[in-house]
Amino acid sequence: MAFPYKRYAIGPVWRADRPQDGRFREFVQCEVDSVGSHSPLADAEIVYAVADGLQALGVDNFRFLVNSREALRGLLEVHGVDAELGDGVLATLDKLDKIGAEAVVGHGARLAVIRGSDEQAAGEVIVRDMDSGDQQRVPDGDAVAHVERLLRR
Repeated sequence: MAFPYKRYAIGPVWRADRPQDGRFREFVQCEVDSVGSHSPLADAEIVYAVADGLQALGVDNFRFLVNSREALRGLLEVHGVDAELGDGVLATLDKLDKIGAEAVVGHGARLAVIRGSDEQAAGEVIVRDMDSGDQQRVPDGDAVAHVERLLRR
């Protein structure tokens, strides 16, 4: 067998358990797999294949959200965030998305980063120091460096 090994499959799949409301016991599943390569290009090829398939089906309004801890750590490094602070910053950002700013504060975070939802705040985030209550609007591109400065205090 040659590597990387690539395959695709489309076919019926059955759930072994009782399906939850809104889910079917039988459904059609499409898979695209690549095994045997550590290159990020293999992942990019999968994303491209999915995009190609969606466009072939007439679905043009879609986007991919990609999450890579390795890439995020690199971004923090580029912005000068110490490695020992990086995991804490990323964990806080992960929690913001999942449980909201107020719940993150409940987890003892020193900072809350809130993306503006109105047009005026487009391209900005609000960084709030939970110890002092101070908050500041910061351009998206400067937010990581600003958060790091506040964490160093």
